[in-house]
Amino acid sequence: MEILLVDDDEEVGELAQLLLTKRGHSVKRVLTGEDCLSLLESGYHPDLILMDVFMPGKDGLQITREIKSNPKTKDIPVLLFTVMGTLNGIEEAAKKAGAIGYIPKPFNRSEFLSYIESIAKA
Repeated sequence: MEILLVDDDEEVGELAQLLLTKRGHSVKRVLTGEDCLSLLESGYHPDLILMDVFMPGKDGLQITREIKSNPKTKDIPVLLFTVMGTLNGIEEAAKKAGAIGYIPKPFNRSEFLSYIESIAKA
């Protein structure tokens, strides 16, 4: 599965990329939502976008809404990746933005990989 990882946190990004590539996934990383949109506009079409919520510039919810409103990219599943996992309302905010769900940070490695694998099989 081709995954676009959008996260400005280098440590989290490196760990997620390492875990996913060890499972055989191809992972491309960018640091901002704007970089994500530029990459998608250039024709890149991943199987999944793993998007941080809190980033410089536009946040992950705004970028997800833009992805979902574009006919060229609206079919790409977006999974939010956020420290907001313990806060009320993230699930509703994720759904309103068009995301398929969210993974809280810090994440349990096996639960993270299980979640990604379940998406890959869907």
